[in-house]
Amino acid sequence: MNPEESPKSQLSSTHERTGVYFATGFQKEEKAALTKRSPKVLEALQKLNIQADQAPVIAVLGSGGGLRAHIAYLGVLSEMKELGLLDAVTYLAGVSGSTWALSSFYINNGDMEGMEEELKQRYEENRWQFGESLEKAIQAARRENYSMTDFWAYFVVSRQIRELENSNLSSIKKLVEEGRLPYPIFAAIDGDLQPDWRKRKTQKSWFEFTPHHAGYPALGAYVPITEFGSRFENGKLVKSEPERDLTYLRGLWGSALADIEDIKKFICGEYLRATQGPKPRDILCKETHLPFASCLVVIASDPSKVIFSHAVSFETSLGNLRPCLRKLNKLNTIASGCIVPLNSLHFYPLADMLTDLRAKLKQGHLGAAGPSTYLEAPEMPVDEVLLDLVMAFVKDQNDPSIKDKLQALQQILSAERDEFGEQKYICLAEVVQNWNEISPKEQEQFLEYLLYCFMRTREFHEGMKNSSMNWVRGLLQDIFTFLSKTGICCWRWEWGTVYNFLYKNGNVTDEAMKSREFLHLVDAGLAINTPYPLVLPPAREAHLILSFDFSAGDPLETVRATANYCQCHAIPFPDVREDQLKEWAKAPESCYIFRGETGPVVMHFTLFNKDNCGDHIETWRKKYETMKLSDSYTPDLVTDLLRVSKENVKRNKDNILSEMQKVAGKTGNFLGTNKDCRRDTVQDVQSSRIVEIKISSNPDVTFKEPLKTGNLLGTNKDCQRDRVQDVQSSRTVEIKISNNTDITFKEPLHYLQSGHVLVDPPPVLSPESTISCSFVKKSSSFQGTVGILVYQGPSVHLAFLFSVPFNYALHRIEFALATITEPLSRNLERVFDDITQGNGSPELKAAKSELQTPQGTLKLEHDSLIIKATMSNIHVAKMDVVVETRAP
Repeated sequence: MNPEESPKSQLSSTHERTGVYFATGFQKEEKAALTKRSPKVLEALQKLNIQADQAPVIAVLGSGGGLRAHIAYLGVLSEMKELGLLDAVTYLAGVSGSTWALSSFYINNGDMEGMEEELKQRYEENRWQFGESLEKAIQAARRENYSMTDFWAYFVVSRQIRELENSNLSSIKKLVEEGRLPYPIFAAIDGDLQPDWRKRKTQKSWFEFTPHHAGYPALGAYVPITEFGSRFENGKLVKSEPERDLTYLRGLWGSALADIEDIKKFICGEYLRATQGPKPRDILCKETHLPFASCLVVIASDPSKVIFSHAVSFETSLGNLRPCLRKLNKLNTIASGCIVPLNSLHFYPLADMLTDLRAKLKQGHLGAAGPSTYLEAPEMPVDEVLLDLVMAFVKDQNDPSIKDKLQALQQILSAERDEFGEQKYICLAEVVQNWNEISPKEQEQFLEYLLYCFMRTREFHEGMKNSSMNWVRGLLQDIFTFLSKTGICCWRWEWGTVYNFLYKNGNVTDEAMKSREFLHLVDAGLAINTPYPLVLPPAREAHLILSFDFSAGDPLETVRATANYCQCHAIPFPDVREDQLKEWAKAPESCYIFRGETGPVVMHFTLFNKDNCGDHIETWRKKYETMKLSDSYTPDLVTDLLRVSKENVKRNKDNILSEMQKVAGKTGNFLGTNKDCRRDTVQDVQSSRIVEIKISSNPDVTFKEPLKTGNLLGTNKDCQRDRVQDVQSSRTVEIKISNNTDITFKEPLHYLQSGHVLVDPPPVLSPESTISCSFVKKSSSFQGTVGILVYQGPSVHLAFLFSVPFNYALHRIEFALATITEPLSRNLERVFDDITQGNGSPELKAAKSELQTPQGTLKLEHDSLIIKATMSNIHVAKMDVVVETRAP
């Protein structure tokens, strides 16, 4: 009943999907890629002396861990390729630092040998494309949805991995569409849903990126990767944006510091450890000879190359900057997000820098001598006046000239009320009048608001474009935009801001998902530091998972966290014992194998263990701390890290082959055993797998009570957790039958290939009556709800067949209607098989359909009877049946 999609239904690489779309399970593009990959997996297994009729789904996962994870994951992939194991892998997935490695792997076409040599060379030459990074960041600041992620990507991540990658994720499509490399999955989470994740481990927190799409697997909501970042409203493209480059995506995937709570805890610990050394505040004052409250710009040797600015006061907004400075003190660095050694930089007061820039501007545009006061220069551009206002406020909040500058700005804007906004102008006038009476905090908040208004509405004047000083004004405008936006984002601690492609989408019922204009996507390591949720059901069904953990701290925490997540959602996962995990974490081995009676086999590899580090595990951990700067990575450190990560693969080669052999022999037999699970309610998901059957009857025939015999019966015990309203993945079928005939149908029979009864079918379907019943999958099962319900009539029996699969990636919902005129003495399983296989006979007449859209219909006629059915899967799977007689 659940045939694979035919190749004809698969999208070709030339057929590009566009716009927001909703789909359950695999995307067509992904499935087509896996179809191409399967023969190569079987070929690779054969070379490893493993025989299989069907390619098992083997996934290799990499955890987060910053630069340590990036290098170590490359080592793992290199060794797996060397041993012939990588060709047997279906999926590669990563979180945070491992996504950096994955993107490099695909950009280099999987050439690990060349990649290793280039990696060592990068750190030997200590190269970083600063100028290009600055240019990229300034370009990003022109976007409406600029955030700290842009800054982090171009100044931190690109510096850490010594690579500024301009290509896009979609550029690697051909490699995976041809099946040459495993299908990649890059993980992120929705930062706005973090409270829900902490409370309920909600599945819809997880967001994925592939070469074809980006979106929410739990919601079945996606957008093509080429349109990720574009603006949509009600499913329609409003504003097209260029596809974001891989450098930006690396910053998004690896932005663990975007979680303010985590960074506060980290900073606190670092601050306490730093108390034995010089205070960061002392370092600042000593290096800059400036009060700590001053606004600083971290720059390279050329003062025109601005890296970062934070125009704030000590008491208020600097609160977010100061902890960052403290945090980095131990590493002899300074910046907010930008990690740069002190000995290679010097610090430059923002006010002095802006003064220099303004002097250049005046010299080129206004002449050598300008007016002595601002009120004497009403023709001064708004940008310059606003810049002077910020300069004065940065230097001294109590500067009496600030009010003069505000009056100058007000005077200029009086002629531009329409453009600036009447209400904003009135607000400005009121603030100017009462400037000396409002508090410093209110003054700062107003200036922040003023900057925000200009960032959203201000554009170059045409005259400015044609000026001989274009380059000066352009530099000033770009730097001003970049600095002010970065400052504002830092004040707000705003990360991962992108347009919400589900904004005002009528197909989404979750108000919280469609009411947000912007999403804030951050590092998935803030949820689980390994991308298990993206390779486990209901998204995908991995048979064997090789999880390489590069995390700091407890090397078994990701297993613990995943087991908890799976328990909450009834997802099959091996049972783990807390006492064992705690004991193993003290002196971890290189590999642990977790398996249960059902579900995937999990092989968990720890980076630093007693097998490759002996008794010096802690020494190795400190040697490669997460916040270790790339500047301190020597070629020898890179080589050593590659070596230990490779050793973990080589040492466990036989174990890996053994587990591959086992799963190759039993693909498809993966039933779960989780207990006492509470699951999320996701009302707008099309993947609930619930079927309702509705039967209507009119004529005089009465159908009798259902038979309950032998192995044809399901059970109705302990099903509370599988009810439709509680479970996103319950695969329940609700059947409603209206009998608009004068026939009585009774004695219902049912056969369930998988699943059991949730609500028993009533014993009689009387004329002019409606009955309901429902069936549900077995708890913690990898199988859906598949079966047949039959009501018996005097001369004809009515059969209703339903198939709601567990995995929509492989199968679709199918349903059928049938009339049976022979006595029901034979096994209903045979009837079920005949209908599904299309084996009709004079005694069996059937009509069946595969649900291609959220709703489908069927019609079957037998003599004077007309049977109509509507199958839908909008919130739950429902089958509404109406039985009626043909009009005379």
